[in-house]
Amino acid sequence: MVHDRNEFRAWLLANHALAQECWANVKRGIPKDDNTFWYVDAVEEAMCFGWIDSTYKRLRPDQPAVQRFVPRQPGSNWSELNKARCRRMIRLGRMTAFGRAVLPDMDRSHFKIDRRIKRALRRRPGAWDFFCQCPPLYQRVRVDTIQIKANQPKLFHARLRKFADACQNHQLIGQWNDGGRLRDDD
Repeated sequence: MVHDRNEFRAWLLANHALAQECWANVKRGIPKDDNTFWYVDAVEEAMCFGWIDSTYKRLRPDQPAVQRFVPRQPGSNWSELNKARCRRMIRLGRMTAFGRAVLPDMDRSHFKIDRRIKRALRRRPGAWDFFCQCPPLYQRVRVDTIQIKANQPKLFHARLRKFADACQNHQLIGQWNDGGRLRDDD
């Protein structure tokens, strides 16, 4: 069990190629201080070594929930949010060769918007115009959270409806830039 960012990075440096899992005592939410081991900090460090977050649960009823981290499987899906987090780690010089070895296509220009999403936004007054004015990172992250559910039509359409409603009402929704950590060029 690791309890802070530096301890987790040191653990990953020593164990990333040997261990099958690591449990971290992290706090969920948008990072507000440097004295807490935030979930986002742990995810960033994990990705630097080719690992990813997995299960979040209580190991014992009398203790808070903890986050499990595991090596990323070859060919696994990458969210646009995690790609942006990796770009940030590269920009900050924290990404290791082990993390780089598992990176997917990181070219932002290869991101495509499902035609059903475009159509839904264009059908609502003002929604498409608002969407086009949103930060590019927001566009990719929000659309990706819908597109990844293409195999689950009910969830896909529920997410699309919520997103289209928000765009029509000129509202940004959801967590998309890690509380301001991520930039549009990430």
